[in-house]
Amino acid sequence: MKSSEQLLLKQRDSELSNMFDQGKIDDFISSLFQVKAPYTQSLKKIIKSFESEYLSLIKNLNDFDKSKTLTEVTRLSMLNPKLFSQKFTGRFTSNHLKTLASLSAMESKPKYKHSINIKLMSYLSLNPENKTAKNIVKEYLQECPEVIANACEEEVSIKSNYITNEEPKVKSLFNSPQEKSINMALEACFPNLYTYPNKVLHELFPYDLMKSNLSQEKFDFFLKSTMDFVVYQNEMPIYFFEIDSSFHDSIDLKRKDRWKDDICKLAEVKLIRIRPEHPNQTSVDDFKRIVTTCMNQHLN
Repeated sequence: MKSSEQLLLKQRDSELSNMFDQGKIDDFISSLFQVKAPYTQSLKKIIKSFESEYLSLIKNLNDFDKSKTLTEVTRLSMLNPKLFSQKFTGRFTSNHLKTLASLSAMESKPKYKHSINIKLMSYLSLNPENKTAKNIVKEYLQECPEVIANACEEEVSIKSNYITNEEPKVKSLFNSPQEKSINMALEACFPNLYTYPNKVLHELFPYDLMKSNLSQEKFDFFLKSTMDFVVYQNEMPIYFFEIDSSFHDSIDLKRKDRWKDDICKLAEVKLIRIRPEHPNQTSVDDFKRIVTTCMNQHLN
């Protein structure tokens, strides 16, 4: 790690430590939202102190203020699940659930009571294995099941899977720079339409039509294959494009190209094939010219 990065981390940890020591808990929690890995030993020590003292520090707050700060810690834990220990997460979650249940019991105005119950039910659904959550659900089912029923009708919750800090294993929308350039060219040629790359065939054409008219081999190909580009007018596909590179000169790919032609013919749509002038061609202007020429031939 560079010395400049070490200095920034040291400054970050020092600022957090000062906030916590001065009892500025709200500022401390807000600052934690900006914290990202790496977690230094100094930061881990600060977090450990926070975990050991936080619930004691908010113990004497009224339930409304306690719920506000617990909500922020809950959000922080969901956004940064590796920041706190599992033990602490379980403790503040239980405390939060108890606080919401207490607020609900004390609230007399139906509108606000319902709002609290919605929030409570959302947290219960997010923490089904929490012991406090199980006890609250059991109690509500016995004494006021209508609260759960009414809350569930309007409950909307967001859940996320756990992820690490590693780089996401995702794939680009385009398979090559050439494909991206062609997409840009199509968008320029059809400014009022919508262009989509790599659309799977079974989303474009009727399943039953293909199933009843194609051989098993061609049907399997239909289920697994894509159309290079499809241009939509509103929600309907109107133009279909395939890019025929030099790779399409192989015997196997020529056979599959014929199958795709057969599928389009069966669907009664015209497939427009574009052949780049050279294998590494990526000029958007070149492809705009090629697309325009192909469309003139297609429309005429």
